[in-house]
Amino acid sequence: MYVYRDTRNLYRDTRNLYRDTRTLYRDTRNLYRDTRNLYRDTRNLYRDTRNLCRDTRNLCRDTGNLYRDTGNLYRDTRNLYRDTRNLYRDTRNLYRDTRNLYCRDTRNLCRDTGNLYRDTRNLYRDTRNLYRDTRNLYRDTRNLYRDTRTYLYKDTSNFYRYRLDCLHGSPACISYLHVEAAELEYERRSGDVRTLTSQLAVAQLTI
Repeated sequence: MYVYRDTRNLYRDTRNLYRDTRTLYRDTRNLYRDTRNLYRDTRNLYRDTRNLCRDTRNLCRDTGNLYRDTGNLYRDTRNLYRDTRNLYRDTRNLYRDTRNLYCRDTRNLCRDTGNLYRDTRNLYRDTRNLYRDTRNLYRDTRNLYRDTRTYLYKDTSNFYRYRLDCLHGSPACISYLHVEAAELEYERRSGDVRTLTSQLAVAQLTI
């Protein structure tokens, strides 16, 4: 009577543990997939930002060339000023306004682009670290699932075999209890995964 009830309870607990482990594995796999997608999107954002930096650099270069050409025009205008003083004055004022607009707005654009590049690089680094930690968690969960399944199956098999020996008064039951006591002492000090299942087996034998 007790053997059937305890066996049924052990089977139920084992089934629940397997279900929880499978759920944890599924959630970890989904997290790994989402992290991989986030890494891909971040990489694309990094690529687009790099292209934006390139275009901005080209714009700065073209604007510099324009500034140089404007200087040349200013020189020609200065020569023309000798003949037409009023036209020279208006052209000089236009040059001054254009230079102020160019320097201020372009400098601000370069600064904002540099800040965006820095933030994107930091986001890429954090995403890479999250991906590494998620991969390590997946590996540890898989190892835990493997060890739990192996040791639980082994201890359950030993429990049923030696329980039958004890019911028939076999001397193997006494030696099994001594061996289990030594293993429990060793596992209590080393913190092995099998401690929980071994304690359950000895508790069932002593009922």
